[in-house]
Amino acid sequence: MKAVLLAGREHAEVGAVGEQALARVAVALSRGGDEKRYDYVDPNEDVALAAEGSRGVLVAVADGHWVHRAAEVALGHLRGAHIGAWLEGAERSPESWYQELLHALVSVNDAILAAHTASENPRTTLALALARPTDGLLIAASVGDSHLFVAGEQQVVEPLSRQRQSKFLGHEPRKPSQLARDVRIEVQPLG
Repeated sequence: MKAVLLAGREHAEVGAVGEQALARVAVALSRGGDEKRYDYVDPNEDVALAAEGSRGVLVAVADGHWVHRAAEVALGHLRGAHIGAWLEGAERSPESWYQELLHALVSVNDAILAAHTASENPRTTLALALARPTDGLLIAASVGDSHLFVAGEQQVVEPLSRQRQSKFLGHEPRKPSQLARDVRIEVQPLG
């Protein structure tokens, strides 16, 4: 498995774009084209991850709120603890993928909380897409207002419905049953 991670704190210049590519997947990150018009701690709190393995490819983004660290911990934890098995592991059923992602997001939430003190109020949104061509599946997940779009030859679609209220990882401890109310996970045919 190979992976690249772009941290927003390393891409803080307005208008600049950072990018990295692997053989089958690439990722880009930008602070944007204009100065922020609201209070913030870090100029770019976003993090982007791309990874590939023998059985699939993954892209993920996290948007830290009030500091970059929660987003970096989230994607660093995914990279270190989960995506190797997702990109190299055996075929699973759609229900098994749903449960796998739900429990992985709980472990991401726990990792964020463990990396911060209670007074830091760590929070991040997260969206990811895992394409498993060998299984013919697209697995997508999102917590919060980070969006995911799938581009095909004829159209661009958003495979996950939008939430009415933004939720975050890292805000408080969550059990799978609690997080299931706030996360959107879809397992669908890749075609």
